[in-house]
Amino acid sequence: MGRSKRRLALVWAAAVVVLVSAPSCWSQEDDPFKANPTAKPLKEAFGSDEGFGAAAGGDLRIPLQSNSAIAFGPLGCPVVVVDGKVWGVKDGRLLQTLDVEHRDNHTAVLSDDGKWFAYGRESNNSENNPIAIFSTETGEEVFEVPGQVGRYTDFVAFSLNKYLLLGGRSSTDIQVWDFQAGKMIKLIETAGNAGPKIEKGKIAFTTDGKYYAVTSGGELGVCKTTTGKPVVIMSPPSQMDRNGERPAAAVATTIRPRNPRLRTGIQSGTDSTFVYAWLQAMKFSPDNKELAAISTHPVPRLMCWDNRGKIIMDDKLDLPPGIAFWNHSIQWLPDNSGWLVTGHLYDRSTRRIVLGFRSEFGSKNHVWVMDKDHLLGAYGRNAGALEVIQIPWSDIHNSLKALADKAPAHLAPGQAVSLQMQLTGLGGDQAETMRLITEAFIRRLERDGLTLASGQKTVFRVRFSEAAGDTLPIYERQSPFDFRGHDTGRTATERKGNMVLEMIVEGEPQPLWRDTISASSSRSFREDINDSTIRQSMLDSLTYRIGELNIPYFIPKSPDLYALPIVVE
Repeated sequence: MGRSKRRLALVWAAAVVVLVSAPSCWSQEDDPFKANPTAKPLKEAFGSDEGFGAAAGGDLRIPLQSNSAIAFGPLGCPVVVVDGKVWGVKDGRLLQTLDVEHRDNHTAVLSDDGKWFAYGRESNNSENNPIAIFSTETGEEVFEVPGQVGRYTDFVAFSLNKYLLLGGRSSTDIQVWDFQAGKMIKLIETAGNAGPKIEKGKIAFTTDGKYYAVTSGGELGVCKTTTGKPVVIMSPPSQMDRNGERPAAAVATTIRPRNPRLRTGIQSGTDSTFVYAWLQAMKFSPDNKELAAISTHPVPRLMCWDNRGKIIMDDKLDLPPGIAFWNHSIQWLPDNSGWLVTGHLYDRSTRRIVLGFRSEFGSKNHVWVMDKDHLLGAYGRNAGALEVIQIPWSDIHNSLKALADKAPAHLAPGQAVSLQMQLTGLGGDQAETMRLITEAFIRRLERDGLTLASGQKTVFRVRFSEAAGDTLPIYERQSPFDFRGHDTGRTATERKGNMVLEMIVEGEPQPLWRDTISASSSRSFREDINDSTIRQSMLDSLTYRIGELNIPYFIPKSPDLYALPIVVE
C-alpha cells in the first residue's frame, strides 16, 4: 500500500487562445450588455469624494459576533451587510434585515449603489448554486438566478447596478442577467470562442462594464465586452526568484504570437505563465485607466499596468508569510495613490507598506476602503465591531520623508543590528538550536534590508524556552484512505516552545518593540515518530513564525515621527 504514515492521534491529514495586441488603449462606448442600447450607463449613486462615518465626525460602530459573515461593496458603496443585516456606513444605522442565513463561505456581493445584494444558496465550492438577489431597501428577494448542474459560480459581480455577471471554473463564458427583468440577456465568450475557464482572481471588469481583463494561454489581456474580442495584451511580468529578487543574468524570451497577423516583440520571463496561473486578485482602478493584480508566484507580488498594456509596477509584496494564499485581496484608493492589499495599506510613491492590521493565519481580512482618508474594519483577534480608522497620512508622509532623508533612527533599512539569545529547558543541542533561530532571523531581517552584526546599539533580545506537551497515542495509517489508522500501542509526548522578543536600544529605558511566538510540534508525520522528529517539527514551526514577524522597518529617534509600518492591533 505504499509508504506508511505515522502520526499522533486526534489529527486527520488530509484550450489555449490568442489575445490580440493593439497599440491603442481601451475607450468609452455605450452599454456593453445590450446589443441596441437605449440609454447611457447608470452613474454611481455615491462618488468617492463623499465622506463617511468618522469623516463626518460620527462614531461608527457595527456590532460583530466571533464568526460574523461580512459583505463589503465596491469603493463608494453606502452599505455593508453583516450576518444578513444591512447597515449604513455613513451613520452606522441598521437599515434592513434580509431573509437569508448569511454564512461566510457563501458568495455575497453588493452593487455599487448598495441597493442590491446577491447571495449564493450553496457554499462557494458547490455546483448548481442558485444566486438570490435581494433589495437592501425593502429586504425582499427580487429574483433568483437558477443553478445549473455542472456549472460553478466562482465569479459573481454586479455591473452598472442593473446586471449580474456569473461565471465559474467549469465554463468559458460569463452569463449576463438583467435581474430586474428576470432574464439572461447575454452570454460573453471570454477571449474568443474557446476562452479560459472563469476563475476567481483571474477576471475583472471595468467599473463601466465595457472591458474586462482575463488570463488566457499564459497571457493577460483586456477584451471588449460587446464583442468579447481582445484589444491589448498586457506586458508580461519579469522573472523573480523565491527571495523576490530578479536574477541578474535572466534570459528573456520573445512571445511568438500564434496569430500570424501579430508581431508584438514583447519580452517575457519564462515563468509568466505561472505568475498568471497563481493570480489571486485583480481589479481596475476607479478611473479604469490602470489594472492591478496580486500573484503568489514565486512569492507574493504586486503588478500594475496602464491602459496601453505597459507594466508599470512589478514588485515583491512584503506581507507576513502566514497569510493564506486564497485570502489575498486588493482595493484601490480613490485617488489611485495606492492600494489596500490583503489588509495592508500600500503607498504607491514609495512602494512600501505603511499601515497593517494584525491577523491570524487563514483569517479573513475584514478591512475596507471607505474613502481616501478612512478605512472600515474589524481590528484585533476578538474584535466586537466594525469601526472606522482614520489614515494618518500627514504623519505617514512625515515618517516616509525622514526615512528618505536618512534621519537619525534606531532602525532603518541598511542598518546592522545585533542578536542576543537566552535559551532554557532545551530538549536538544543548544548550538544547533541557536543556529536555526539565527538563520531564521537573518532571513526575516533581509526583507527590510537589515543585517546582523555584533556590538550594535540596536539589539534583538530573544528568550526561548521549551516544555513538554500532551502525551498522545500513536496511530499508523497504511494509505490516504485509512482515515483512522491502527493503534501501535506506543505513545509520544509533544514539544512546545515559547519565545519572547524585544528590541533593546542603547540609552532607551524600555524596549521599543516586543512580540511573542508560540510553537508546538506537529501531530502528523511521514517519518518515524520519536523525540528528535517531534522536536524538529516544533523548531520548524518556530522558524516559520519568526518569518511572520511584523517588525518595523523604520523606528525614528524623533518622538514626533511614527514608526513604520503602523500596525493596528
